[in-house]
Amino acid sequence: MPNRFREIRKDRKMTQQQVADALGITRQAYNHYESERRKPDTNTLRAMAAIFGCTIDELLDFVPGGGYPVGKLQAVPVLGSVRAGYDLLANEELEGYEMVDVPSPEEYFCLNVTGDSMEPEIHSGDLALVHRQSDVDTGDLAVVLIEDEEATIKRVIKSGKDLVLQPFNSAYSIRVFSGEQRKSLRILGKVVRTTRRW
Repeated sequence: MPNRFREIRKDRKMTQQQVADALGITRQAYNHYESERRKPDTNTLRAMAAIFGCTIDELLDFVPGGGYPVGKLQAVPVLGSVRAGYDLLANEELEGYEMVDVPSPEEYFCLNVTGDSMEPEIHSGDLALVHRQSDVDTGDLAVVLIEDEEATIKRVIKSGKDLVLQPFNSAYSIRVFSGEQRKSLRILGKVVRTTRRW
């Protein structure tokens, strides 16, 4: 089911250019939202709702009590940042929400990636969508909390009694946690996908 941007805009007797000007973007960029070639971020959705004098629920065709239709965007919290390295304290302060296509938003959170240890696949500035879970399969990308202080995105490799955190960037070393050391690790979730932000 498509969004209601075009329907609501026409009901307000506004042109695409007028809406684009109010949002501070080009008409072409706004047209991409209406045609669903691109999905607006949360701040843009808030601005559009203010321009049209409606709610975000109305923009996304939300039905109270019925949830969002399958394939529709849902709000997932963005919880601070996670460094793709080993030297940033974990921060779970709520920074806002990201609209993503997931069936159960309460099972997910997003994190902003900083650092270069996962390049070239994951870059600083990317947004990671994470499924909340306390364990992952070997080979999965995960958000791991080390010593309850630093959060990092790494590939998790399970080898016997050892747990290995593997970076993609060859300039960084792998870290191996054995025996009691494994108790210092806590898996916060599995990285489902990352999105490049331009």
